[in-house]
Amino acid sequence: MKLEFNGESWEGSRKYEYKGNKDVIKFVLFGKEEGLNFEVRVFVIEPGGATSLEKHQHMHVVLVLEGKGSALVDKKLYDIKPFDGIFVPPMTPHQFIANKGERLKILCIVDVDRDKPHKLSEDEILELLKDERIREVIKVQ
Repeated sequence: MKLEFNGESWEGSRKYEYKGNKDVIKFVLFGKEEGLNFEVRVFVIEPGGATSLEKHQHMHVVLVLEGKGSALVDKKLYDIKPFDGIFVPPMTPHQFIANKGERLKILCIVDVDRDKPHKLSEDEILELLKDERIREVIKVQ
């Protein structure tokens, strides 16, 4: 099976709205439908947009495909660019932010069977907001 990239999306992939967030689109390229026990997903984050600020038991890996932005992983904020890789451990607060004035496209690999994301507690958010650099970048929903 081949998915052809047409400049905007992958022909034959599954496209989803991302949790009601109009600034993020999720594509599932390969997964359960192909008999896999993992999913290969791409998130396209429009300038100024961000994924959810969340944590969950399952871990995942992310590879930046296009654009520049920031990644919050635990209490660290990283500048990210194409081909940077990020590992998100279990129950670690994280968010990917397109805050550099350009579209951010990330490849994410995750188990098909996984737990639901958890929102951060008020105390966890307040702890993150103590860091001025993080406070200026993250999007708290």
